[in-house]
Amino acid sequence: LLDISRMDSGALKVAMAQFDIRELLRKIEIEFRPQAEEKSIRLDIVTTSRVVQSDRMLLARVLQNLVSNAIKYTRPGGRVLVGCRARGNRVRIDVIDTGIGIDLHQHQLIFTEFSRLEQGARIAPGLGLGLSIVKRIVSALDHAIEVESRVGRGSRFSVFVPRVLGPAAPEPEAPAPVPVDASLAGLNVLVVDNETAILSAMETLLGGWGCTVKTATSLRQIAQEGMIEGWVPDLVLMDYHLD
Repeated sequence: LLDISRMDSGALKVAMAQFDIRELLRKIEIEFRPQAEEKSIRLDIVTTSRVVQSDRMLLARVLQNLVSNAIKYTRPGGRVLVGCRARGNRVRIDVIDTGIGIDLHQHQLIFTEFSRLEQGARIAPGLGLGLSIVKRIVSALDHAIEVESRVGRGSRFSVFVPRVLGPAAPEPEAPAPVPVDASLAGLNVLVVDNETAILSAMETLLGGWGCTVKTATSLRQIAQEGMIEGWVPDLVLMDYHLD
């Protein structure tokens, strides 16, 4: 949610650079091979020495979300393939799976936040935010994304990234980060969530930042206990899907 808020407010900073896609694909393989093996899924990463122009961190985030989804919605014994193809002045990065597939009429719906297809929700837990974040990042990078899928056969998600001919240019040294005063010390914070584990975690986190925290599992509890009588919260963190 913080990522989506940052993107929608225009606060997402894009740092375009030229880099070899091979290194990024190797990191994806290292990160996701244990997860694939745990589900008895064959993960194939086809490396390439193509040089692309993109934001290295944000493009990695896109591929992480796509590969994570591919593994999540592929049944044991299936396969996930990640590879690249040159397409004119662009490189097409493919994430292909033999998973449950997506109906053609639902291709746009899957990129909407909190949207989960019924069959996918039965197979794996989730919030329905991964592809929404992918869509926003791809848009911020001015890249394109394409979906091809058949129900029961699998899906192909493709990201089109500008191609660079020749070796990657050296990256300029990043300036030292400027400290930002973002102290929350002294704020009154009310946290409302029906998951007690989340309440406990938020109370620990915010308390460590010097906040005075009150928690509740429902609006009814707040009223019954007179929780905000004589105590005014500066900030309310409310579960988006509160019962």
